Amino acid sequence: MPDHRQKKLQKHKKKRAAVVRRAPAHAEDAQNEALQKRFLEMAVSRPFGPCFVTRGWDDEDKKRMHCVVVTHELDDTNLLPATFLVDLGCEGIKDAFAMVPVPQGEGIKLVIEKLAEWFPQGFVEAPPHVASAIVVKGLRYAEKLGFETSPKIQRVLAVLDSSEYVMSVEVPLGRRDKPVYAPEPDDDTRPVVQKLVRAVGPDGFVVELPEKE
Repeated sequence: MPDHRQKKLQKHKKKRAAVVRRAPAHAEDAQNEALQKRFLEMAVSRPFGPCFVTRGWDDEDKKRMHCVVVTHELDDTNLLPATFLVDLGCEGIKDAFAMVPVPQGEGIKLVIEKLAEWFPQGFVEAPPHVASAIVVKGLRYAEKLGFETSPKIQRVLAVLDSSEYVMSVEVPLGRRDKPVYAPEPDDDTRPVVQKLVRAVGPDGFVVELPEKE
């Protein structure tokens, strides 16, 4: 008989992967990479716009995968959103990319509504230093565990708040002082598990299997 639960989990995995592959205006070729670089260079010298984070980021008992959107005001009417997929369990920044500029107000609202299709817990607005702290502390936690941050992701980090307030934000990492690994269906778990065993030992981390439907 067909495993309907497995099919459902695979469907959820494909939706989450779509955030990486097909998010609004996600750069996928050399021309768009160059355009993205130009947008990022413009944004870093501009004031912050509204920033958004998924609900539950500060509750270690909830899912540890979160989405952070940091915007900058390019001019009086347009914002540049940069999106970060952050695993606060152990893997850090799974992906980061700039989108094309969108109008303030309705434009950024539509971006958040689209992302909420993949993050049904929804989003809340957060100060720039709080949104940035979630990204930075998730990244540093992952690097201590042996997970590397790609140059592509490092380029996008320039849009984050670099003020002293960032490090004062408490960001729960892992769960009850242990890294948490939550694999998606069909993931090759061996490389991640091997890193965690090297970092904290075989009993030093938790594996969170997909929930039963």
